[in-house]
Amino acid sequence: MADNDNIVRIQTNFTAGEFDPLLRARIDLEQYRAAAKELTNVVCLPQGGVTRRPGLQYIDTIPSAANPQNGVRLQSFEFSTTQQYVFLFVSNRLYIYKLGELVTNINGSGNDYLDLSSTGISSTNLSKLYFAQSADTMIICQEDMNPVTITRGGSHSTWTVSNLTFEYIPKYAFTISITPGTSFASHTDLTPSGIDETIRLTNKPTNGIFSQPESFYLDQYININPYGRVRIVKKVSNDELEGFVEIPLASDNDIARADWEFESGYENA
Repeated sequence: MADNDNIVRIQTNFTAGEFDPLLRARIDLEQYRAAAKELTNVVCLPQGGVTRRPGLQYIDTIPSAANPQNGVRLQSFEFSTTQQYVFLFVSNRLYIYKLGELVTNINGSGNDYLDLSSTGISSTNLSKLYFAQSADTMIICQEDMNPVTITRGGSHSTWTVSNLTFEYIPKYAFTISITPGTSFASHTDLTPSGIDETIRLTNKPTNGIFSQPESFYLDQYININPYGRVRIVKKVSNDELEGFVEIPLASDNDIARADWEFESGYENA
């Protein structure tokens, strides 16, 4: 081949888009022959070509009272195929747009925004929010706040914001404490009403060893030797606790004071 000969390669499409610079030498990839070194302000067409990216449409100006300079966050919300919204989050406020128009008089309050001041959503964590939608409800999570739900009501301007409630919050003993049964009143045995599921543990003889407020015992544990573990769910009296058996007991015989312990320190994780 002569030195002045040129090699001409014909590229028919750009459907692979813009290639990462680290892939520019990967001529072995099939996508290599359908990629570009740089594509700016264009959209790749499925037919192979490119077209200029369309411009943006002016929708609204964020009110200065919302302090948009401190941060904003956009999130889509699709109630149905014909009712679609864009949520505009700012610090302590949510503006709602339906098909490009601001929804006004939210909940008949006269405000053009939903008040989020009680949720913990602020300019400091807007970038850290995680979203999930279930039917008419948006669930918002962030590690430093209680999960929040935003629910659409019977109209475009009816919305409810509340903290997500849980049937059971996981517990963790950040500072665990073990109190042997022998540390309680003398001659203290426990009588279980069963060996599994929900049972009651009754102090025998009755001498009021469970005299602390109920909150002191809830979601703490009674451990039993040789095996058995009961999570306390209720204080029945100063002599009786109700609990859920997480490890079945060996038997329903009386448990000697040397064979059980109170494990505490568990709090909301």
